[in-house]
Amino acid sequence: MNKKSIIVFTPHPDDETLGAGGFLLSKKQAGYDLIWLIMTHMKEEFGWTKDQINRREAEIHNVSRMYPFDYVYNLGFEPTGLDKYSFSELISPVLDLVKKHQPEIVLLPSAQDPHTDHKITHQIGISVTKKFRNLNIKSILEMEILSETNFGEIDSISANLYVDISDFFERKVEILKEYEGELGDHPFPRSLDSVKALAILRGSQRGTMYAEAFRIVKSYE
Repeated sequence: MNKKSIIVFTPHPDDETLGAGGFLLSKKQAGYDLIWLIMTHMKEEFGWTKDQINRREAEIHNVSRMYPFDYVYNLGFEPTGLDKYSFSELISPVLDLVKKHQPEIVLLPSAQDPHTDHKITHQIGISVTKKFRNLNIKSILEMEILSETNFGEIDSISANLYVDISDFFERKVEILKEYEGELGDHPFPRSLDSVKALAILRGSQRGTMYAEAFRIVKSYE
């Protein structure tokens, strides 16, 4: 019997930790394999410098070891440019990976996220995780990912699942610090202060110190 696994679909590195860092750490402790699917990657042909690319690759390497992830797949599409590709171009490699791993839990960006890359990643995730394709799937969840712009409502995922991450919050923060270039000081939307404030708010709704919120898209028993 295959080991239980969870796959997190991320348009860009850092979305996995912002949206589900504590949840992923808790599932790792529970014995799940963690699979990280990154849709986009910096390349010189997309206008990024070698220094930027090297820094991003180091971030991915370090973060993948800190969880640790069992499998990391970087599909290499253009950041902020997923709408430049045909749906078939995007979906083909993702479908192959889902068929290979047959995950039990699927984490996706919200369908309501204002960022186009996030919307498209959500659409791809829904398309490749239909039940007839993978009988192992038990749940498909949307993550709550702090926006870079604060454009869009914080509760746009219409959360209906709150997960206690009190034992894992400090580790989540340690991992986030690897993304130094993506974080800013308060009142920047993606600051450590904002991350903590959101975790406290969700914790108050959960009845714990810290929590992460999700929307259950589908659940199978």
